[in-house]
Amino acid sequence: MKINVVGLGKLGLPLAAVLNQRFDVYGIDLSKQRLEDIENKRISEPKVNYLLKKPLKTGTNYHKSDLDFICVPTPSLEDGTFSNDFVDEALKVAKNPVIVSTVMPGTCKERGVIYNPSFIALGSVVRNLTHPDFILIGIDGKPDIEPLLKVYREICPQVPIQIMTTYEAEVCKIALNCYITMKITFANHLSEICGDTSKILKTIGLDSRIGPKYLRAGLGYGGPCFPRDNRAFRAFAKSRGKRAELAKIVDKINKRQVYRMVSKIVDLKPKSVGFESLSYKEGSTNRDESHLLKIHDRLKEIGIKVKMGKGDITLDWWGIV
Repeated sequence: MKINVVGLGKLGLPLAAVLNQRFDVYGIDLSKQRLEDIENKRISEPKVNYLLKKPLKTGTNYHKSDLDFICVPTPSLEDGTFSNDFVDEALKVAKNPVIVSTVMPGTCKERGVIYNPSFIALGSVVRNLTHPDFILIGIDGKPDIEPLLKVYREICPQVPIQIMTTYEAEVCKIALNCYITMKITFANHLSEICGDTSKILKTIGLDSRIGPKYLRAGLGYGGPCFPRDNRAFRAFAKSRGKRAELAKIVDKINKRQVYRMVSKIVDLKPKSVGFESLSYKEGSTNRDESHLLKIHDRLKEIGIKVKMGKGDITLDWWGIV
């Protein structure tokens, strides 16, 4: 099977590298710098450089294929919705498109394409792609999805596949991420009320209805997905004449974790504050909406000495070390 992966960014490149182990894959990206980084294995995402030991064919032009995975950016607009500009450009050349990029509900049906989003976290993308909890496929009508099913039978057999309409799948994608932001924020909100909640949250997580994942107090969520998916869910609700009040308060509580930590540090009157990293999460170099970065910049603004490494007070993703 011949497969194109269009867009070799944070998701597209790991996907292409994984698929390339078993299929004839061609990666497409318009950034010559990105293609050069791939050729020279200058990729920060764990395990990708190892997979690239099997050379990945790349370029800027479309190649004939059986499947075209569209993994291009869908930037957030001012109203919280996602732009489809890059998706539409890719669809002009893709003959057998499967959209992987996160899009707003209604996007795929309007364009008559399959939706197959991935549920990944930076720092563990390869594992998330090869050992997912489930596969989500959105289809309308009766398109031929056998090539897509063949892919998943090869790379992650035995994983349950959920098939629904594209609209349902699009809602599922942003709703799932929105739920995770709520779980993270619940842990931090409980910490606001009680202080040290490590034993409390660990015990709550033992309940099978809740589970331990993402249930730990620390700094707020950030990164390229959670904040914007939360806002997109609110924009989606608004488009239906509804108000996503839960998502709104989650965003509000999350944002105030920055000021909560800054206030705590100011009260301690340190000579310097050290940062182990400025990334939004452990195991990643990404700084999108990073609370560590926001705290760093705010402390600098108010005249507190900040530096990388150890200080009188040192911060990591969970707060003061």
